[in-house]
Amino acid sequence: MGVAVPESDEILAEDSLTDSLIETLASLFDDYPHISIGVSGGSDSLALLILMTHAARLGGGEISVLTVDHGMRAASANEARFVSELCADLDVPHKTLQWTGEKPSTGRAARAREERYRLMTRYCVQQQIPALAVAHTGDDQAETLLMRLKRAADQGSRRGMSGMSKRTLMSEGPGHATILLRPLLQESRAALQIVLKSEGIPWIDDPTNLDMDYERVRMRAALEDAGDLKRALLKFGAMSGRYRHCVARDAADLINGALRPSEAEGVVIDRKAFVNMPQNVSELAFQAILSVIGGRDHLVPSEALSRALSHQKTVTLARCVIRKHPESFVVAREKRDVPPVPHPESVPLLWDNRYWILPDAARGLDASGNDDAHIAETKPVSGLIDHDKDIHTVRIYPRLGAFQTFVPEYDWRLRRSLGNAVRTLVHNLS
Repeated sequence: MGVAVPESDEILAEDSLTDSLIETLASLFDDYPHISIGVSGGSDSLALLILMTHAARLGGGEISVLTVDHGMRAASANEARFVSELCADLDVPHKTLQWTGEKPSTGRAARAREERYRLMTRYCVQQQIPALAVAHTGDDQAETLLMRLKRAADQGSRRGMSGMSKRTLMSEGPGHATILLRPLLQESRAALQIVLKSEGIPWIDDPTNLDMDYERVRMRAALEDAGDLKRALLKFGAMSGRYRHCVARDAADLINGALRPSEAEGVVIDRKAFVNMPQNVSELAFQAILSVIGGRDHLVPSEALSRALSHQKTVTLARCVIRKHPESFVVAREKRDVPPVPHPESVPLLWDNRYWILPDAARGLDASGNDDAHIAETKPVSGLIDHDKDIHTVRIYPRLGAFQTFVPEYDWRLRRSLGNAVRTLVHNLS
């Protein structure tokens, strides 16, 4: 475990900046009275812990700390213990979460990230903590944007290159959601290290941050002495974030006004309304509809959608059937590979990756206590399971495809529109 402390000549007098940042952080408690903080022991997350400790006192909020021990390096347990001891000194509750089980041999960084968020989200839900704060900085944002720009060039993506959102909904299902906060996206890593030095607190240097096998480390190296490029990336990311928000907003309005349930199955889309909208808006709305109705966790590629809409009258795509008529599109779940209607004794369960089916008695899950006021969980509807003419009432929660698990604030309005649209399709499972 390498512990680093910056040299004294790196310390700058930026008390006013720190005070302003603490006031901004304190305002978070107006919406989230208890915020858990993900802390690894690195400089960024430790600085967030220190700043949030001051902010909680100022804003009258409650904080706690979560550390995930991935068990992938020999030093990880000692690093978690280091954070725990610091939290004890600060009188802040701390919990170490263990990632147990076999670890992957490839894609380790991505899988570790998934498990880290899964473990922290579940803990927050169990403890009824409404928000989780993590310490992504402006440096992280620039690296993310550079990586996404590279992927967009490779894949021809048309969606806004928005970078990380300040708020993201993390939801595993009904009643299992928390809000991820990234309050340091406008701060630099160097400035945060100054905060730690002023408090006399060392930090841990993760050796994987020097491993050039990781794409993020290569991007970090490319930006190390490129201050102008970093600033340009952050400016581009801010503009792209506004663009993505606007496109998602217009796609949400399009879904609200141009979608209705089909008399047979699926949804009817007003073709004229779609054609009259800008392509990026109508494309996103159609991709979102296919994702939800087909139960897919990713949006269908733009090129595949364009090909599907330009040829046959009827085409299958993303587990959906698209039927084209002069005035409309009709989109329904493809009949192939639809699982059988579940037996009543098998609920609760996730059916066809499209609906959570719970016993009717589970009314306490109508809305999660951890959901943000602006992005409440999709409300359930009462439905029926007809099993050998034995009718059972259940609670059915639509699952929102690519807009279910990890949803940046840019897409919250679109998510709500999808939830409202899909609820009209849920009546009976037979």
